[in-house]
Amino acid sequence: MPDVRTEFISFRGAPVSSVWMKAVVAGSIWASLEIIIGSFLHNLRVPFSGTILAVMSVYLLIAMIQIWDDRGVIWRAGLICALMKSVSPSAVILGPMTGILLEAILLETFIRILGRNLAGYLAGGAAAVLSSLVHKIATLIILYGFDLVKILADLYRFSVRQVNLENAKPAMVIGLIAGIYMVAGLAGAIGGYLAGKSYLKRRQPYAQNYVSGLNPAESLFAHTSGQKYSLIFLLLNLLFIAASLTLLNMAPLPVSLIFGASYALFVLVNYRNSINRLKKPGIWIQFALIALVSGLLWNSVTEGDIFNIEGLLAGLKMIWRAIIVILGFAAISVEMKNPIVKSVLYNRGLASLYQSLNLAFSALPSIISRLPSPVELLRNRGKAFGHLFMTAEGLLPLLETEHKRKPALFVITGDRLQGKTTFLKETTEIVRCSNINVSGFLSEAVHSDGVRTGFRITDIVTGNSADLCSTVPQPGSFRQGRYWFSDYALKEGEKIILSSIDAGSQVMVIDEVGPLELSGKGWYNAIEELTRRSSAVNVWTVRRSLAEKAARRWNVGAVTIIDIGNATPQDTADLILRTLSNQEQ
Repeated sequence: MPDVRTEFISFRGAPVSSVWMKAVVAGSIWASLEIIIGSFLHNLRVPFSGTILAVMSVYLLIAMIQIWDDRGVIWRAGLICALMKSVSPSAVILGPMTGILLEAILLETFIRILGRNLAGYLAGGAAAVLSSLVHKIATLIILYGFDLVKILADLYRFSVRQVNLENAKPAMVIGLIAGIYMVAGLAGAIGGYLAGKSYLKRRQPYAQNYVSGLNPAESLFAHTSGQKYSLIFLLLNLLFIAASLTLLNMAPLPVSLIFGASYALFVLVNYRNSINRLKKPGIWIQFALIALVSGLLWNSVTEGDIFNIEGLLAGLKMIWRAIIVILGFAAISVEMKNPIVKSVLYNRGLASLYQSLNLAFSALPSIISRLPSPVELLRNRGKAFGHLFMTAEGLLPLLETEHKRKPALFVITGDRLQGKTTFLKETTEIVRCSNINVSGFLSEAVHSDGVRTGFRITDIVTGNSADLCSTVPQPGSFRQGRYWFSDYALKEGEKIILSSIDAGSQVMVIDEVGPLELSGKGWYNAIEELTRRSSAVNVWTVRRSLAEKAARRWNVGAVTIIDIGNATPQDTADLILRTLSNQEQ
């Protein structure tokens, strides 16, 4: 048979590089420690838990780059860890994401400037841990505004007067606190450097069964159950947050309260999980302290007031500002899961990041299952981190293998009414005649008096069918374009796709992937699951205008777009069979 590949439009997504792979491992371990140790410290109400986590991060990263000295691993690991900690719909993106990423960037920057030596590690570690203090202050100012600075200044003046230290300069106090943080960073850097060197001296080949298998997990852009997405809402959230905060500072209080309350109601109606952070008692304790301290200390040193109503109002404004920021960024974090946003990011040079995140999420359950207890990790760092380093080295080849397992995709395309379904049906029959396990469904047209009135999906394996869409509205249907789509039929299509994963199908046929799926509806979630959990060869029909967009929407491997005007079903079947044969080798 002649090689007809040159007649097709073909492309392959760029594979994830070695440095990204190592960053996936380091970032996943970092995220697992943040989750386990962070929860442990939080539940015990340990003070300065953020600083402890920052020191631990410096320790981990400097030890890891003794094992893998690839340039750029640190900031990539920080980006992956930050995103993994910020995927919850109720997450406040400015918090964990920026803090972790800032630590990684500072550590990477100082190591690049001073070199991969102890001086670079010490400077980077000190700067990274100090950044946790700076980040905490910046976060509080973002939440409560610059009125918080005035309250803290009044608190400082009140405190030094009580202990007869009015002559103590604020710069000295700030310098002392910063010095403590920097010393902690130096300790973390030295510990990580010695731990990495020690591991290399007694390094042993990891056991093949040391690392458990990978588990498909929710990706960064996985849908929130029942959540709808809107690019318009994303923009509105950004504008409304800015407007609410501006009015709170510049407009009369009643105007700002009415506008802010309207926006808060908008968020609560459209993003039900956004209130989760406000359900925590800790945040309300913080709010109460803000109100109390502002009322007691506002101008108390200069004017001698015991309780100042102006200060109380300032505190309440700060609390209201914090509520707006918390709700607003919770809404934005949901909208960032919009599949359209994912597509834009994926096609704008962030494909490596998106693919790396999928791998990181698949590795996280395995890493967490192998983590020692928080007490053991903190008490016996050498042994515990030695196990983590061994896990990292065992996990890396697993991730590389997983990355290569991404399913091949054949997109059969053509214009409307050109015969894509007929072409696909003939192709499928040829493949099945070669004793290949094929699953999926065809979407065949329904006609009435010679006029196309809809489509019916038919299960390739069972022959069962369901009316997918019609020009006539039916109960339980919704409109898309000129057709009314059946919720029942869409669910049946999802069942067919998902059942093929457990059945171990070799080829998965979907007829067709269209505007519904590209907007995150229809079979989108089932296809997302399919491309993450199955290595089956995918064969989809897509109209010509959407072919490349559909091919790049999901995290798949080699993609071949076949125009039915330039190929035959036999040519296409031969290509599919050849791909299957290559997978078995």
